[in-house]
Amino acid sequence: MKSKTGIILSIALLLLLILVLSAFLISYLVTGRSFTISWGHFQSSNSIFNTAFTLEEVNEISLSQEYGDITIEESSDNSIRLVVYGENADQVDWDLTNQKLELQTKGKKSYFFFPTPKNKIVLYLPTSFVGQVSVKIDCGSCQIEDFLQASFSIDCDAGNVEMGSVKNATVKCDCGNIEIKEITNQCNLRANLGNISIDKLNLQEDSNIRVDMGNITVEETNDIYIDAHVDLGDLNIRQNNRNAPVTLTVNCNCGNITIGD
Repeated sequence: MKSKTGIILSIALLLLLILVLSAFLISYLVTGRSFTISWGHFQSSNSIFNTAFTLEEVNEISLSQEYGDITIEESSDNSIRLVVYGENADQVDWDLTNQKLELQTKGKKSYFFFPTPKNKIVLYLPTSFVGQVSVKIDCGSCQIEDFLQASFSIDCDAGNVEMGSVKNATVKCDCGNIEIKEITNQCNLRANLGNISIDKLNLQEDSNIRVDMGNITVEETNDIYIDAHVDLGDLNIRQNNRNAPVTLTVNCNCGNITIGD
């Protein structure tokens, strides 16, 4: 009896190992990223880059981060300042050409039981900035304060995206939640696995919101037409105007859509 129990247990563990390895292999083939086993990362407090720019020098900003968070905060003066926290200055690659400011960081992975510090990018931006800000994060979260003049494009593979009041927002999040305080003009939001929640929409242009698996919640909208579809879940829209000049298209494969109190 003990022998049979041991055999069954061994088979079960072997099948579990095969499933885990298969998941890693499929993810690697799809994303091109390798896996390492670790206890996680901790935030570095070492500043490795700190440079200021004038508004006249920059009208477009592009930030890219492999491992770590990106935050965009209001500048205390009228300048644009980029601060990077990490281990070594050679982790930072940046360029300013034709008023486009680009910065990329590369972080170290944690191998087995040895955690390494993750990088963090902090962008201090004047609220009067009217250009485009693009953010790409492989693994980490993105937090953005209120910026009613700028337009934001966020691509986050694994992590949450939090935004204050913004004019235009294009956000794609593969695994994580999207939370936005307010959008005042136009949005294009997509979450593959996670929820999208918005306090207020005041749309002036046609917009889109889509979730594959998760819920979509919008507390308040202006007078717009909401074209919403749910494959598996509940649909609840409090106010809708088919004759409105602006259309919000909302799709959810698996989850609930709730728009309005």
